[in-house]
Amino acid sequence: MKNYISLNFNSNNNNMKVYQDNEIINLSLLGSAGSGKTTFAECIYLFNSPLQ
Repeated sequence: MKNYISLNFNSNNNNMKVYQDNEIINLSLLGSAGSGKTTFAECIYLFNSPLQ
């Protein structure tokens, strides 16, 4: 089973490209100061890295 991510924030526009998870190379975390961007990024890293 493959995972697909569609970045469609406008429900009226159905012409947006659908990306497979192995095609995504950049990720952006946006938020105000103190909103937990670094904590969230660290959690993603720790949960997706092999345990040592």
